[in-house]
Parts: sequence; C-alpha cells; structure tokens
Amino acid sequence: MSVCISTYNRAGWLSVNLANWARLYPDGVAGVELFVCDNTSTDNTEDVVQPYLHRDDFRYKRNAANVGMLGNLKE
Repeated sequence: MSVCISTYNRAGWLSVNLANWARLYPDGVAGVELFVCDNTSTDNTEDVVQPYLHRDDFRYKRNAANVGMLGNLKE
C-alpha cells in the first residue's frame, strides 16, 4: 500500500510532514510506502526529500514536465 503526497512548490509543508512521518515511523510500517510525486517544483523540494531517499519505504518521483494537478495525481 502507498501513502501518496502530490506536491508542487510546497517544500516547507513537505519538510514538516516528512519529518513528522520519520519521527512517528522511524522503522517504517510493513507493507506501506510513502510516495512523493513532484510536479516539477521550482523550489527546494528535491533537497527536502534527499534525507529520506535511503529508506526502503520511501519513493520519490519528479515529473519531467508540469502535468497539472490532475496529471500529477495520476502518477
């Protein structure tokens, strides 16, 4: 199962949410991944997700082009 966060230029919000998630689930939850789909943000979203990329229960995808809100939700 995936918990999905669709984001665009919300690095501050994402940073708070990822920190809380990591604090609450430092070892993850069996069978659950956190998936962040970035709709080509122009802020520091890529920097925000960097500390979590090593986790087996975390996945990050950055679109090659802005596909709009609904397009990003389809990812």
